[in-house]
Amino acid sequence: MQRIDSVNVRPDVNGAGKPGFHDNADLSGQDATYLTPTWLNTVQEEICNLIEKNGYTLNVASRQQLYDIIATNDSVTALAEAMENRLVQLQAVLATKSALEQGISYVMSELGQHKTASNPHPQYLLASTFGVHIPMTAAIGRTEIKDENRVLGWNGQSSDWTANTGEITWGGSLSGSVEFTPYRAYGQFLLSGYISTATFFDVNVRVFNAEGIETSLIKVTEYGGSYASYGMNKVFEIPKGGKAVIEYRVDAGYSKRAQMTFSVYVDDRVKVFTPVGLTSVVDATDFTESTQNDVKSDYSSFPAFEWFYGDTNGQYFELSAISNMSDPVNKIPHYHRDKFTQLEKDLYIAVQAGKQTIESPSDYAVIDTQILRARTDAEGNVVVAVPLSMRSITTANNETLVYTFVYYLNEPDVTGALPVGLDGEHKIYVRL
Repeated sequence: MQRIDSVNVRPDVNGAGKPGFHDNADLSGQDATYLTPTWLNTVQEEICNLIEKNGYTLNVASRQQLYDIIATNDSVTALAEAMENRLVQLQAVLATKSALEQGISYVMSELGQHKTASNPHPQYLLASTFGVHIPMTAAIGRTEIKDENRVLGWNGQSSDWTANTGEITWGGSLSGSVEFTPYRAYGQFLLSGYISTATFFDVNVRVFNAEGIETSLIKVTEYGGSYASYGMNKVFEIPKGGKAVIEYRVDAGYSKRAQMTFSVYVDDRVKVFTPVGLTSVVDATDFTESTQNDVKSDYSSFPAFEWFYGDTNGQYFELSAISNMSDPVNKIPHYHRDKFTQLEKDLYIAVQAGKQTIESPSDYAVIDTQILRARTDAEGNVVVAVPLSMRSITTANNETLVYTFVYYLNEPDVTGALPVGLDGEHKIYVRL
């Protein structure tokens, strides 16, 4: 903390050597005390640290977070109990010689049990009895990806856990984070996992020190394009008393479901501890374990256009649905939006690209037809992407391209003409 130190502070206004604020109305030509960014930031961080280091997240909608921390019964009672327990422990140790002798006997007993254990390991004793933080090691190509080395979800005892998004539906997206705070361990950890049939994925690791300050941001993997499956391996280092937050996002396309799983591994996992104090924390809110996780689609992020495309900056532009052979659009569509009375329903979508030079008699010829999958949202909306291969079609004679979308509840037979769908055919004509 610091006192205000701008050029027109009022000296000694709060006592000898304690400058402060004043309107300076009694001083000719003198402005009131100026605020400075340094002083405002100091006050802000003093208050925010008090809130955040008590385990709270800053809430813009609340005006009583400080009150909740320092004035509620829970906080006061917890502090009082902690102080009382500490005093009782000190009294027990210092008051009598027998208490000290009991402590020595306890440690010797632990040593004896450790020495005769069927699988003795010095880390068990160091961490559980003496509270020593144990350094972990991991390296790509050396650390074995097996259950015995897995530590994500490790609570200091024997559990381990694999983060698993479950299956993400067609056109769905899932993002979130997992917090990993290893119990009395620090050093190198290996994040290893697998992403299947996704059109976009992004995984990062944020590392924080014991004071909760972020020390590094590690890019694990990022991809955007056609369908891909990918194995990821990345080593990150956690300082003593620190933690890591693994952030993820994975998108499914419109014809395959996506899934992502990952765990954290070390060379020699400490298998058994008696948890005393800090234990691992894993926020599994967005994950299911070994079960399907159908993510509800929400198309509110897309514009309300029937046909549109996107640029490299993530902006969307409308294409006219009123197009024909004589008045085509000049941009290949990337998306088609529709709306149905079927809510949160899986659909089959026939997407066909063809070429045409004359309208009557038509010389339309099919170039490609694909069946995609998507799901309507809670209001019946659906947005489907034109496959990347269809966006790259070129013709030698600059024929007009025709894109057709037809929606179905059951898988259609598209070996011939497209069958009648839920709301007919949606066509757009394109000439580049």
